Amino acid sequence: MPSRDGIAVARNALRSLLGWEDVQRQLAEHAVDPLQGERLRKRIEEARRRVPDAIRAAWCIVVTLNEAGEAQAFRLPADGGTLFAQIKADERSRIKDTAVDAEALLPDGPYDLWQENDEARYVGELTRAFARNPKLPKFIKANIVADTIAQGVRRGLFVAALSRPDGSRRTWWREAPPREAMQDDQLQVVLPEKAELAELPGRLLAPGDDALPGLWESGSVTSSSSTAVSVRNLAIRPRLR
Repeated sequence: MPSRDGIAVARNALRSLLGWEDVQRQLAEHAVDPLQGERLRKRIEEARRRVPDAIRAAWCIVVTLNEAGEAQAFRLPADGGTLFAQIKADERSRIKDTAVDAEALLPDGPYDLWQENDEARYVGELTRAFARNPKLPKFIKANIVADTIAQGVRRGLFVAALSRPDGSRRTWWREAPPREAMQDDQLQVVLPEKAELAELPGRLLAPGDDALPGLWESGSVTSSSSTAVSVRNLAIRPRLR
């Protein structure tokens, strides 16, 4: 929003420009000394250059909600970049335009997104939480939260699970869910120690892969008739890097 003194400066700059342009119109039908005409042209150019800077300087008050949900206002400096770039760069705005570290979305992270007994959360709920809760950072685009969640699934911090109409479930772990799945309202992220995988990328079963430590300790792996693999049974925990 604008400051009162800034609006006064911008108004005067506009009046100056309009005044010189009016002089130019009045003299258009009269013979004007070339030296005076050049002087008038320079005055108009100078006045025109001042207007954008004056308007920009007038809109220097940022009003936003702080972490407590209370309105706060602060003034931007008079120089330096575009207004939005300055607002985004100021820590008091708490605006982010890139994905945060997925570890921040874990139950012990700084955002407090999980209740004590939660084992899973809908991706849509997590995304909307950042739009509704003033304690959380403000993201320019909603898909930034989804990108962060997908990053966490790729790293093994979460298991993504989507229930099918027939009652079966599609799961993703150590691989990003496809875009259409990320946009599905029924997609959930499950804590790995509470999750059960309906399928597992074959590359993770290769000897020497760090994702499943201890899987090949006996030199061989025996498959069971079960169609699901318990992440807990494989003794997998999210690794903080």
